Amino acid sequence: MRNTCTKKVAVASLLTLSLAACGDTGSGEQASTASNGQLDTMRVGSGSVSTFDYAESNAGYRSGIGGLILEPLLVLDEGGQLSPWLAESWEEVDETTYVYNLREDATFSTGNPLTAEDVVFTYEYYLAEGSANAYNFPDSVEEFEATDNQTVTVHLSEPDAGWQFVPAGNTVGIFERAFYEENEESFGQPGTGVVGTGPWQLDNFNPTTGAELSANTEYWGGTPPVNEIEWTFYDNENSSAIAFRAGEIELVFPEDVTEFTSTAGEEPIVAEGINRVGAVALNVLQEPWDDVHVRRATAYALDKESLITASGKAASPQDTFIPENLLLGLGDEDEVAEAIENVPTYDYDPDQAREELSRSQYGDEVEGTLIATEEHADITQVIAAQLEEVGINVEVDVLTSEASTALVLGEDREEVPSAFNVFGGIGVDPGRALDFALGSDNASEGNWNRSNWSKENVDSLIAGGFSTSDPEERLEIYGNLMEELGENVPYIPIYLEDSAVALSDRIDWPEFSGAWRMTGPWALYLDPASE
Repeated sequence: MRNTCTKKVAVASLLTLSLAACGDTGSGEQASTASNGQLDTMRVGSGSVSTFDYAESNAGYRSGIGGLILEPLLVLDEGGQLSPWLAESWEEVDETTYVYNLREDATFSTGNPLTAEDVVFTYEYYLAEGSANAYNFPDSVEEFEATDNQTVTVHLSEPDAGWQFVPAGNTVGIFERAFYEENEESFGQPGTGVVGTGPWQLDNFNPTTGAELSANTEYWGGTPPVNEIEWTFYDNENSSAIAFRAGEIELVFPEDVTEFTSTAGEEPIVAEGINRVGAVALNVLQEPWDDVHVRRATAYALDKESLITASGKAASPQDTFIPENLLLGLGDEDEVAEAIENVPTYDYDPDQAREELSRSQYGDEVEGTLIATEEHADITQVIAAQLEEVGINVEVDVLTSEASTALVLGEDREEVPSAFNVFGGIGVDPGRALDFALGSDNASEGNWNRSNWSKENVDSLIAGGFSTSDPEERLEIYGNLMEELGENVPYIPIYLEDSAVALSDRIDWPEFSGAWRMTGPWALYLDPASE
């Protein structure tokens, strides 16, 4: 029989996340330290960044560089609460109107002051048709208005409880309008870059080699703790691990923690995940995934622990598509446990998988196709092998990321790949986080509901979760939505991905957490390590 979520949520609070593993990392060259306790230079590594134009690619903020240059209006504090940043205060005037009052001392690295026009221009640019960053903004946005030089007013077309978290996080960092207008054709590209208010400015950028940043002497928050940042791009995780081991870099955010640890000889610091869910999306418009019994059988057939091992990720098994820890913003542990107690979950059980499959219209043996991008080819092959054991025989086709994305966003929804994917949640609101992958509106051209599954009552639950700001009501709604997802299995959650960072023995990051991309420019929180 299917299980239900009867266990208590393990996370004590939304973003006060414990460090799950700490290694004594450090070898090779040492970071140079200034006499005032600052680091003169810090060397960082990541995958390549092709542009810092967030409307073209998310690599700029995914890598961690962009968040040091472009800052948001708000951030999250250690307790997961919204906190001032470029906006020194804000107010929900009514259910559809939010007002943000900007800091008067914030300037861009050019020396020009931050204005409401810069914020409005940035948001409108990110939200424009064809922007790769538009999904970070809800459909409820009606207008961004520069009420005066220091005041931004956001008008929504309808109440949207999820909006409050949108201005927080490095995905919507503010850039200088004047700089964009002077460099429109090359904005974000090598030789031009971007200009922000952040503690560091972009001095040099080559997509094949790396970037150079220096401390912003105009920074409103005081002197940054690192004078210069040398950032190197690597083709793969193994190359960055070799560089870390050799002391060529001293900070890196590993994706494949297993491979990194094996190659670098050091364990990174790992913090509990928040909103990145690895899951199998089953397109319900395709055979045999159109049969709920096949989807349930698939869920029973998958051994999450072995799949986490195959992925190389630092992660924990995940039973629900919407992470339970996000609900802790709406209630305490007991209240959340009660809200999700009837949500079906699927423990690894091959016998139950075969029994469920026999109930399908296809009988005891079925055939299907799973698509894998190169990044997820290994875990997809393991998924296929586990499914074969219970009579679900799948062919694995490998596509480039670009080809897969084109199908996902395409007009022909039957062609959307059934595939394993990591769903990077938007912020920490339980409604907003994975909203892009749910509902009828998102099962359409240009949108990201990979399963193409929804129901009228599911659409109503999604809308209801945004239309009320009452925590008790929202908790009940998301419990019901998670129950529908568990019953119908359009997505099979496998793991909640942790965050990881490897540091040399010259750098400390005492408060590293899974929310590091949402707490402001992360390098501000670094300390030279104690001798």
